[in-house]
Amino acid sequence: MTLIKLCQKFFGKKDLYEVFGITKTASDKEIRRAYHRLSLKVHPDRVSDEEKLEATEKFKVVSAIHAVLSNKSKRKTYDRTGTVDEEDDRDMENWKQYWQSIFKIVTQKDIEEYETKYKGSDEELEDLKKAYVDNKGDMDRILEYVLFSSPNDEPRFGEIINKWISDEEVPDFPKFTKEPESKKLKRKTKYEKEAKLAEKAAQKRKAEQENDEDDLVKAIQLRQSGRASQQNDFLQKLEEKYCQPEAKKTKAKSTKGAKEVPRKTCGGRSPRKLGKKN
Repeated sequence: MTLIKLCQKFFGKKDLYEVFGITKTASDKEIRRAYHRLSLKVHPDRVSDEEKLEATEKFKVVSAIHAVLSNKSKRKTYDRTGTVDEEDDRDMENWKQYWQSIFKIVTQKDIEEYETKYKGSDEELEDLKKAYVDNKGDMDRILEYVLFSSPNDEPRFGEIINKWISDEEVPDFPKFTKEPESKKLKRKTKYEKEAKLAEKAAQKRKAEQENDEDDLVKAIQLRQSGRASQQNDFLQKLEEKYCQPEAKKTKAKSTKGAKEVPRKTCGGRSPRKLGKKN
């Protein structure tokens, strides 16, 4: 499947710029920022196991789009023809390596820290205003566009947007001001269901990780126990091989006054005879 068709399938848009939420005049910096924002949004680590496969495919598409728009020659060809070279239709199997060549390795902690920094920032306000205008007040689409947003953010977003409308900074779209309560409830119910699935998936991953750690500890302990047992066996074999039981006392045969000192033999040595000088 071509990159254009994948964009339509996963993002409902055929235009690469529209998927990134930027214009054709966007600078390299704006393209890079759009890639960073959207890739964090669809990052496989942020979704449940059930959604991970689709999220991975989305991430591949986002990376492929950036590979086109960040290359002057490829971008020029796309702007002129509206098509993408066949080599850019690939599935981006190495999307992680591609990301890491541009940004640092992303961990769950990084995502959480970025979320804390993003919420309430000028960047979020900019994204919210753009999402509201571009989607003509459709809250479903707004929440899809603004990073880390959910129905729980609606009261906060509503206050901000209403103020913009009052100050005539943005148009008054009926989709926003006259949205039925039933649609809001449906959106909230859907989100809560997805949140529960995500929480279960997170707990499952945590339990699996803990089990893996327990198994590793047990394996180390078992190995150490086995080594101690082997060491004991080894020492016992050495003792049996080189340390014989006490030799029996024997009578001296010819040396007058000689006596035999019984002792334990090691290393196969014979008992030593001690004799008095005449």
